[in-house]
This record gives sequence, C-alpha cells and structure tokens, in this order.
Amino acid sequence: MLIRTEGGEYVVESEECDTKEDAVDLECFIPVTVLTEEPYSLTWGDKVRAKIRVLYDNGHTKTSNAGGEGILQTIPDAPTDLEEDESRRS
Repeated sequence: MLIRTEGGEYVVESEECDTKEDAVDLECFIPVTVLTEEPYSLTWGDKVRAKIRVLYDNGHTKTSNAGGEGILQTIPDAPTDLEEDESRRS
C-alpha cells in the first residue's frame, strides 16, 4: 500500500501493511499515529489517499489509481464534567 504524504508524493507503508507475514490478508489497518507522523505528516481534516500494488514472486503488479478518500478526523470523547441545572427543567 502506498499512502499520499502531506506533500503529495506516495510512500510505501510496509510496517503496518506487510503482506509477507500473511499473503492472504486483504485488509490493512493503519493507526492514526502513523499517518500523522513522518513521512506522511497528515493533520486532522486532511484527506487520506492510498494506492495498492501487489508483490508476487515474479515482480509487482501495476500500481492502482488512488482509491476512495477518507478524512482524518477525531471522534470526541464523551463529556466528563457536566452538571445539570435543574431549574431549567420543564
């Protein structure tokens, strides 16, 4: 898998998407911390773009076009220090 950096170039992500361990694995999960650090340097709100290239014993396939785009976003934690104003109840 090749992931687009903040600067626009595509870099191979081999640490999190190493198919040498499981060549049949068709999914790849990349922690957000990997995407926000070098070499990708994406920030919250950036689009995440990826390309796929398969390595066989006799060489690589062609690299795919960039697939669907995701947006790097956070899901906020639930509030922890709310107080209810009972006078506002109806």
